[in-house]
Amino acid sequence: MNEDMYPDAAAQIADWNQAQGITPKAAPVIVDDLDELDHLIMGAPPAVKFAEIGDTVTGRIVRVFGMQQSNFDTREPEWWDDGSPKIQVVLVLDTQDGKMSLYLGSKGLREAARDATQEVRAGFRPGGVVAVRYTGDGEPYKKGARPPKQYQMGYDPPGHKPLDVTNPRPPSVNTSQVVQDEVPPF
Repeated sequence: MNEDMYPDAAAQIADWNQAQGITPKAAPVIVDDLDELDHLIMGAPPAVKFAEIGDTVTGRIVRVFGMQQSNFDTREPEWWDDGSPKIQVVLVLDTQDGKMSLYLGSKGLREAARDATQEVRAGFRPGGVVAVRYTGDGEPYKKGARPPKQYQMGYDPPGHKPLDVTNPRPPSVNTSQVVQDEVPPF
């Protein structure tokens, strides 16, 4: 097949469908993001677990994406009152234990992520380094509920130098402060 004639895979599929007399119900979906294809074939890396107060994870970000949040107990997708899906950020980290998925769906992790990114004035990007420590439990929002976990997070964006004199407001909580007993991999 002449590649100059079909530079767009979707157009190629549409022409083939038309030649076969097939009327698709929707436009074909083409996935050409290699990370997404790896995710589809190999599955997601295991989730980071914070079982004990003091548990810490440090890793270099290899992928950042959003996905619909699910209910912790029922595993059903969650929705806002207006019908739109609740989206959570997922960081795929390259850690000492291999690749791990850090789901920023809980209130404690969202707040720690917000604080960390606001402190360095940069969003999560591949190549950045994240360190997260489970620091304790908050008060349950209602009787019988699990207490919410609280976290401290540090983030060094790609190419960021926390002690750079050209940065008038260096971060007060960087990854080396979160992981006091370990040396971050940067």
